[in-house]
Amino acid sequence: MYRRIGLLNGLLIGLALAVGAWGADALFWAAIQGWVVYPSLLAGGLLLMGLGGLTGWLTARFNRAWVGLLLWLIAALLMMRLIGHIPYEGRTWTVWLADRRAWGLP
Repeated sequence: MYRRIGLLNGLLIGLALAVGAWGADALFWAAIQGWVVYPSLLAGGLLLMGLGGLTGWLTARFNRAWVGLLLWLIAALLMMRLIGHIPYEGRTWTVWLADRRAWGLP
């Protein structure tokens, strides 16, 4: 039970971080009906939730404060890197997949 609560806690932290990081961006693209960015936002959100869920589960599994601190510090660094790269590399990747003529262009 404790591990499931840790997993749920991590998933919710990842979801909240994704909504906070890309929620306004998603609303902007919805207003102008731009669909190309949604796969990158969805992939980024799922990655954040997965990383948060894994970290929460591992924290509950080891049940030590110093291990939890270390795990969440590593997860925070990875999440920060992911948030910084999704708007650039993630969108470029989805445009490449959507239109073959754009393949290899920055």
